[in-house]
Amino acid sequence: MKGLVFFILTLLISLSVSSQPGKNHEFGKPSQNEIEMEVYDLDPEATAIYLYEKGNLYFQIKEERVWIVNEYYAKIKVFNAAKFDASVEIPYYTTTTLGERIEDLEAHSISDNTTYKVDPAEIYSQHDYGRWHSKVFSFNNVKDGSVLEYRYTIASPYHLSFEDWQFQGSLPKVYSEFNASIPLNYIYRKFLIGDQKLDKEVSVIKKKCLKSDALFIDADCEYLEFAMKDIPAFEQEDFMLSKKNYISRIVFKIKEYTNYYGRKIIYQKPWDKLDTDYNKNNIIQDELKNKNFFKNKVPKEIKEIENEKERAKKIFAFYQNYYTWDNYYFDAQDKIDVKKAFQEKKGSVSEINLSLMNSLLGLGYDAYVVLL
Repeated sequence: MKGLVFFILTLLISLSVSSQPGKNHEFGKPSQNEIEMEVYDLDPEATAIYLYEKGNLYFQIKEERVWIVNEYYAKIKVFNAAKFDASVEIPYYTTTTLGERIEDLEAHSISDNTTYKVDPAEIYSQHDYGRWHSKVFSFNNVKDGSVLEYRYTIASPYHLSFEDWQFQGSLPKVYSEFNASIPLNYIYRKFLIGDQKLDKEVSVIKKKCLKSDALFIDADCEYLEFAMKDIPAFEQEDFMLSKKNYISRIVFKIKEYTNYYGRKIIYQKPWDKLDTDYNKNNIIQDELKNKNFFKNKVPKEIKEIENEKERAKKIFAFYQNYYTWDNYYFDAQDKIDVKKAFQEKKGSVSEINLSLMNSLLGLGYDAYVVLL
């Protein structure tokens, strides 16, 4: 099985290589070689390949708020249209009051020297689960030899975290690049997962990258460039755990943040500090004080099973069949209410599991919450 490799990307390292010299990647203008390409030499059986992919992330002041903006562009060559999935889903996170916005979405296919644009009316939103939604569309008139392009901008008000950049995917990629400009008051751990090597790694300081008189912001940034070329498609192997453990990608995890008034907030704390914080005023602990309520909700015939393991299995099955999932994995802690969830027969993953925990504890089992 392919190993899990971490590369710690340190500040102010520059190992630059040229970005596909001599090639123009202007939207809507594929090269003649790309149009005439009939096979990908590094993977002759590939259904399609990414000719080019780029993300450009930066921070921006909008509506008196800090937003993270990511501009995305992809160019795809199709070799076998019959086996190619021409649909695209772009996930975004939103609430009733504030959320991510997908803007300037354009897409088209180029076949037989004709461009077939995706009409905005053909782009729709779908609800995936919880607060996650997707913009969905399909390319038109996709044939063997078609070149597909799409680009969009996603703006997010959740400026303490952003999505990983995934170099590897289900299709091979000739070239994939991710650039980011991050104000220096945001400290992220940055690391590479997977067995593919970076072909480009740049880190420099960019002066005065973010400024707002209204919010008293005048910040320098760390400017980053990461790129890979000739990236093979990711292949799921037998007995492999989640592919996110192995697929080649850049991960950003917020470590600490200093707001624009000078207050520092540390997010990655030592385990002993995390343990202290968890045990102080934690609603999860409070919700585990309903043992008597939940042990009495377990049917009598289950409680009378003598074999402890079989009894535990039946308790698990009882809650599995009793609840309807409300599409939320983990509610904000102040919204967890296990009694209400039980009465409504509907709850989040956290509420359903805490109901099970209460019953197990109430019936004398040695059970524990695991937080990841």
